[in-house]
This record gives sequence, structure tokens and C-alpha cells, in this order.
Amino acid sequence: MNEVFVVIPTIVEHPHKYFLLDQLHQEPMVKQILLIDNGDCFPGLNPKYTNWSKIWRVRPGCNLNWLHSCNFGAAIALQQRVPYVCFLNDDVWLSRNFFKSIMPAFEHNPDAALLAPSYNGQFDPVAHDSRHTSEWTSTPEDIAVPHIDGTCMVLPLKTIETVGFLDPTFRHPGWGAEIDYAHRVKAAGNNVYVTRRAMVWHQPNMGGTSAVQIYGSRDKWLSRGCRQAREDLETKYGPQWREVLSLPEDSFK
Repeated sequence: MNEVFVVIPTIVEHPHKYFLLDQLHQEPMVKQILLIDNGDCFPGLNPKYTNWSKIWRVRPGCNLNWLHSCNFGAAIALQQRVPYVCFLNDDVWLSRNFFKSIMPAFEHNPDAALLAPSYNGQFDPVAHDSRHTSEWTSTPEDIAVPHIDGTCMVLPLKTIETVGFLDPTFRHPGWGAEIDYAHRVKAAGNNVYVTRRAMVWHQPNMGGTSAVQIYGSRDKWLSRGCRQAREDLETKYGPQWREVLSLPEDSFK
């Protein structure tokens, strides 16, 4: 079985994560759910979650944020030799049989080293399907893309072994690091895909449940995040970073 190690960074309390845990626990392909609890945000965790053998809650004692939480989880997945890793936001809802639906995309695309499902957020390079969960249907279509959004990233363990971790030089929480990682995957001779076989819905359509609380508003979150991504990507790739990374001219503006 193609087992999956799911890494979920979390920092503030909100109800969406509990629905997600219910979904993931019912997924037979999920071997482990690693909750990186950066904010000690499970004050009244239901005993049913603590009794589930799949859930492993880690409290690092500081805010590792998204990037370093994902790298922490990737290191554990490497040690445990779980074939696939999924970096997943805590405020999403998954289509039915999520990982069972996703795995054929890797089978049909041997060059796939990084993959994302369809997604209703604005940062998906091929986002167009934002129908309600009751209306959405799976389609066996996989689209090669220059990059994907970091909301949900699925990758084989061999990708981490060959490409490495997310670049820790990107400042917290890691805006732009998923763009950089996709570029490194392609530079290693592999490819990046969005698949229509599975779907992720951000609970607020654009996501950012935690970020909005932390930064004060969606506008402040987007403004700071986009500015930080521009600066960090330009630092790494130079003034022509959009051209180097095959990004549109209006990216992160």
C-alpha cells in the first residue's frame, strides 16, 4: 500500500482542523498524522483524537511556522520510510477518498515528483473549479505546471531524498518557498503537476484562517506575505526571478 505521512502545521484554535482530522482518520492510506502544534492550540482536545493511533501531536515549544514545521515532518517521514509525504494546511476540506484518488496521478506520470490536487484558492496556477463538495466530481486529468500552491503538497519520499527540504532561508512562515521547491524539482529533471482527481477546499475560500488572526486582517496578511515572497525570491534568483521561475508578471503583487 502507498502509505502517506501527513504533516499539519497549526498555530491558532479554530473548528476546521477537527473536521479535517475526522476525514484523515478515515483515509486508509494515511499511516500517520503529524500535528505540529506551534501554538498549544488544542486546549480541549476530544479524547477520541488522543486515542487515535494515527495522530501524533508534537508541541515544539516555539512557533516553527509552516516552512520549518514541514521540514520537521519531512525529516521524521524520512526516518520512518513512509513512501509519500503530504504537507497540508489545517483549514481545508478534502474530497472523498482523497489519497486513493491522488495516487494514480503518480502512476500515470512517472516524472511526477511534486503534486497538488485541484484547489479553490487564488494561488493555484490552474484553479477554476470551486464548486461545492456535493457538486464536484473526480476527473482523471493531470496538468504539468511550473509551480503549485503550498496549501496541499504531496510528494514521494524519493523527492525529499533527491531535492532536499524546503529552503530554510525563506523567512517565516515561508512565503515563496513552495515556488522555489517546485523550481528545484524541475531543475532535478522531474515535473510538477496539479491533478483533477482530487480536490481541496479552503474553508474561507482563500484560506489563511490562522494568518488572518495573526496579522489582523486578510489585507494585512496578503500585503505582508506577497512583499516577503517578492523580496526572498529576488534575493535567491535575482531581479529576473519571475522569468527564471516561469511566473506571471503580476505574481505576488
